[in-house]
Amino acid sequence: MNKSLLPFLFVALIVFGCGNDGQIASPAKDTTGAVVLRIDRENAPASVVLVEATLTRSGFETISSSMDLVGASAAELSLNNIPVGVWHLTVDAKNDSGEVEYSGEADITIRENMITDVHLVLYPVSGGTGGIYLYVTWGVEQAVFLIIDEDGLDNGLHYNNAGGSITPDGPQFFSASDVNDDMASETQRNTLHYFRSNIGRTITIMAGQTGDEGWFAPNCIPAKWISNNMDDDNTCLTGVERQVAIRNYFGFNGINAIPSQERLDKIPDVRPLRALGLNRLIGRIVCAVVYDSDISINYDHDTPLGVNGNLQGETLGIVAFRVNQVRTLDDFSSSTLPEVQITILDDSLYVNSTLTLLSAPIPMSSSVPNDRYAPGSPDGYYSLGY
Repeated sequence: MNKSLLPFLFVALIVFGCGNDGQIASPAKDTTGAVVLRIDRENAPASVVLVEATLTRSGFETISSSMDLVGASAAELSLNNIPVGVWHLTVDAKNDSGEVEYSGEADITIRENMITDVHLVLYPVSGGTGGIYLYVTWGVEQAVFLIIDEDGLDNGLHYNNAGGSITPDGPQFFSASDVNDDMASETQRNTLHYFRSNIGRTITIMAGQTGDEGWFAPNCIPAKWISNNMDDDNTCLTGVERQVAIRNYFGFNGINAIPSQERLDKIPDVRPLRALGLNRLIGRIVCAVVYDSDISINYDHDTPLGVNGNLQGETLGIVAFRVNQVRTLDDFSSSTLPEVQITILDDSLYVNSTLTLLSAPIPMSSSVPNDRYAPGSPDGYYSLGY
């Protein structure tokens, strides 16, 4: 990846369909949508003053719109009255002389009554061949609910800000302000600063070690996460109640709805992710609460709690991302779990979404299996989780 990449543009295409019920393969011209491009102005290069978006399609008039980054009061650029179907999107970032400094393009599909999320990274026009990272989500894609502790994201922890491999020398290390370590609390649910400032960037982060994992998949959302239930009620919720409890935990229902510390101990079926579990996340969107310390796991297979977790303690906030790759991480210890390449997303897009659970493999113990080589092995697990 070009080291001069500046992924400053996040594009969320929101399609408002109307008109008849024509099929995508042969859309009617009176079935249209509107596209809204949300622009990350905070991280735009200083030389860029104008962003211009153009949609082209054979047999249709070109649709374009532009936004002055210097004088604009909002961070959205709209293109309206777009007939449903496949269009070619070009986004150019220009300097004050009208020269294109950064550009990206891709084919997108406008679908009736559906929402399309696109993350578009602009690459420098000069000094390289350029390129684009793009993903498209049709309709409502469910994000996976995870928990990440200090062995995945923390002050001083390794990461690679270009999506390449992590080494013992970094190549980068998160600062305290990057991960909200300077404002950690038991109810901290703000987006981690680095993630808020780098929407669309592809990076690589750690996943911990066998027995000291950094990523966890809750598979039981307990009734005690809803305040009118008993504070020791570990009944696993389903349906609407499960979503209410998850939203409480994330703080989406307000800070006062976040479960108190006594309701965060002995949480049933919290599964630590090793290579096989991490590999199941490839291509998935993740929404996670990040802790400032270790998540403690108890392997009580013969009790109703099963592999249970203690989720008490201060948190750093929340993050959202898509998992791209899971890769064996060498040059560390013999128990170091794979590195994970992710693309940072805007977590605000998932505030009103349904979050799903990852049916992850269940380890036999804190040391068995030592499943550290991607894509993972099914050998030695108590259950494969299906």
